[in-house]
Amino acid sequence: MGKGVILMRRTAVVSLCLALVIGNAAAARAQDNTTPNIPDSREHGIVEYVADGDTVDVKLSTGKTVRVRLLSIQAMEQYTYPESNQGIKGECHAAEATLRLRDLIYQKEVRLSSFSSSIKSRGRQYRFISVQIDGVWRDVGAYLISEGLALPMLNPTEYSYNWYYMAFSQWAAKRGVGLFNTSFCGDGPDQNAQLSVSVQWDAPGNDATNGNGEYMAITNGGTAAVDLSGWWVRDSGLQGWKGRHYTFPKGTSIPAGGTIRVHPDKGHHTATDYYMGDHGPIFENVETGKVFMGDGGYLFDPQGDLRAWQQYPTINIGDAAPAGETDPTNPDGLIDPVTGLPFSFTGLLTGDVLVNDGLTTMKLPTDSAV
Repeated sequence: MGKGVILMRRTAVVSLCLALVIGNAAAARAQDNTTPNIPDSREHGIVEYVADGDTVDVKLSTGKTVRVRLLSIQAMEQYTYPESNQGIKGECHAAEATLRLRDLIYQKEVRLSSFSSSIKSRGRQYRFISVQIDGVWRDVGAYLISEGLALPMLNPTEYSYNWYYMAFSQWAAKRGVGLFNTSFCGDGPDQNAQLSVSVQWDAPGNDATNGNGEYMAITNGGTAAVDLSGWWVRDSGLQGWKGRHYTFPKGTSIPAGGTIRVHPDKGHHTATDYYMGDHGPIFENVETGKVFMGDGGYLFDPQGDLRAWQQYPTINIGDAAPAGETDPTNPDGLIDPVTGLPFSFTGLLTGDVLVNDGLTTMKLPTDSAV
C-alpha cells in the first residue's frame, strides 16, 4: 500500500515539547530561507461559484469574472454541477471535495497566484488560490490534499508547493482519510484482498520514446485470486475522457502471489501485461532539487474506492523541504510573535496538534507522542 509520512503517537503535551526541542535549531535553519518563494503574479477577487473540487469562478477586483483551475491538485471527476449543495454526482469523493472547497472559499475574498500570468488549463486560468484564515493567507489546495480530498498533481514550472503537497498527501494516506479510506464508498469487492502497487516511473533509455518502459505493477499478496474486472488505475492526471487511466476488462484476474503490469502506451494485452493505449510516458520522473517532482500510481475498485497505491518519492516527517519550496499554509512567511517562528496552520481536522519546525509545517494525529 502507499507509503505515508512517518508519524508518531502523542502525549497531551506534545506541541509544547516539540516547540522547545526544535525551536532554536529551526530558527537557525530558517535564516537560510527567510524569503518565501512566492508566485509573483497575483490578483484578488470574490468566489462566485464553486463548480467542483478544483474549479471555481472568481469575480476579480477589476470586475471581470474568470474561471480558475486550482494548480497542482486533482479532485475526483464530477458529472453534475448544481449551484446548490444537493444533487452533486460524480466519482466517489467528488462531492466531498466540492463541498469542502465551497466551505473554504465560496463568497469570500481569495488571492490568485502563479509564476506565469498566462498559464492556463483547458482555457481556464491556472492558479493557486489562497483565502485568509485567522489573519493569514492559506492555500486551499493544501487543505484539500491534507484531508485526502484531492491528489497532488505536481507541476514542473509552478513548483513552489510541490514538496509540501506530496508530504501532505502521504500524511493523509498514512492516516487513512478521504480517498485513502479504502472502504469509504462501501465494502468490497474482495475488501480484504492484499493488493499492492509499485510504479516503474523511469523507463530504460529515453522515456519519450519508450513509453511502455514505464508501468504500474499490481501484486496480489494474498492466498486467493482476485478478480479485477471493472477495476481501474490512474496516475495523478485527468481520469476522464482521453485521460491517463485504464479499466480492466471482464475476466482480468491476479492469481495468488501474482503480479500484473499496466503500461501507458499501445500494446497487445497478455495475462500479465495490459496497455492504456497511445498515452506515451505518464509518470513523472523524480526530482529532488529546487524543483521537486514526484507522482503516484492508484488502483480503484469498481465503486470508486482507492484500494492500493504508491506515491513517490517517500517523504518522512523529519525531511527538510528543498530550498525552492514554500509552505503553502503560510506562503507569505508571516512570523508568530509568540514563538518567533512562521505561523502553523490550524483547523484542518478537529483535535489535531500542529508542529512547525520553522521550515515545514506538519500535523500529528491526536494520539501521537514523542
